[in-house]
Amino acid sequence: ARPHLSGDSRMEVALNLHLATGERAYLDEAHDLLARLASFVPSPMRRALIDHVPIHRRLEAAWRAAGGAPLVPGSGAA
Repeated sequence: ARPHLSGDSRMEVALNLHLATGERAYLDEAHDLLARLASFVPSPMRRALIDHVPIHRRLEAAWRAAGGAPLVPGSGAA
């Protein structure tokens, strides 16, 4: 049986695998998890979801560095 990981744990594992291997599929998986989480947060609060959670900030920065559009308009991450 596979151990259960929380969404943020799965996101962090996928992001770290991407950073270690350069495999885009891991970054896509992490970003999909963050996008799914953000879909449950009211629009005005989504920027805070990225800005105030370290793993979300790291993921947004990696996503943007790989050429992805910001998950939330007005992103502070570059």
